[in-house]
Amino acid sequence: MIWRLIKFLIYCCYSKMILFSIYFYKIKKNILYTNDFGFGDYLIYCVEVRSKVNHKTKIFCFSKLQNEIASFFFKKKYIINSFILMPRFMNETHMGYNFLNGKKIFKPTKFTRLVGNGIKAPISQIHNGNKNSIQFIKKRINSSKISNKIIETLRKPTLCLFIKNFSKNFNNHMNFQIRQTRNLNKINHLIFFLSRLKINIIILGKNKDHYIKLLPIIIKKQKLKNIFLLKDLSDNYSISDQAYTALNSIGYIGSASGAMDFFGLLNKKIILIDHVFTNFDKYRKKNFKFLYKKVYDKQKQITKKVHWYKFYNPKKYKFIECTFEDIKKALLRYILKPSLIDKLSRL
Repeated sequence: MIWRLIKFLIYCCYSKMILFSIYFYKIKKNILYTNDFGFGDYLIYCVEVRSKVNHKTKIFCFSKLQNEIASFFFKKKYIINSFILMPRFMNETHMGYNFLNGKKIFKPTKFTRLVGNGIKAPISQIHNGNKNSIQFIKKRINSSKISNKIIETLRKPTLCLFIKNFSKNFNNHMNFQIRQTRNLNKINHLIFFLSRLKINIIILGKNKDHYIKLLPIIIKKQKLKNIFLLKDLSDNYSISDQAYTALNSIGYIGSASGAMDFFGLLNKKIILIDHVFTNFDKYRKKNFKFLYKKVYDKQKQITKKVHWYKFYNPKKYKFIECTFEDIKKALLRYILKPSLIDKLSRL
């Protein structure tokens, strides 16, 4: 109870500083900011807002993570920071949805993209790029310092993987972090399968990610080869290292998360494991393959896709995740096509 109060007060104080900073800067300058919070959302926002940022209009950051992302895309003179930036241990999404959205002074710039038939989708829901946006990202990568170990690893065909898992979380009920994969055995089988191919696997994520903590044990126990952790290859897990990895990989497989967004923006092949259905999935088929998480209705005895934002009563429903065979089949059809496997066999 005391910790919750302390947490509330910390977020409340930072929110007041953010809102005051917005009020102060808007008196003399045009500033742009978003109400889509989180790593991937901010990546997409920076790419979309690029044509509007200039010497008169700046992009506004309220956290150290936002500033790091913005600094990859824009020169320092085009960035304005909150008077005190949120530290990394704080959550931008929690701050945004609970302390910023709905406040009178908080007026974010919202972007949409035409996806067909007169339908416009929020940019945070459309994870792909066009010729101009991809060139923009490539230009930023070329002007950045990239860790040597990453450059060396990506000389060989490389597939990237990231898995959301919260099995150690005390609040891990059925609807908690609905996009996560709970059955890690199939992921371990996937890594073992990939390790037998002449292909490098880079697993994305930092020490705070639960699955990352388990991997060194798995890799050592099974004596896996060609399996790398990005956190070990990258000098500081920089935005530029993540962008370079996405650009030079053959694709991404894993959970729907911010880790996939550079791959989407660069139009790389993406397979989403245990994906939760959204109404915008049909507009992302260009470079996405969805392996949906299913829900079984115990009363009606029918199975459907799990829907985003829908609450499922554990007494009435049961989640069914995709299997290793589902993942392997999609991987061989969509990314590791016969031509690539033949090429790998000759390396």
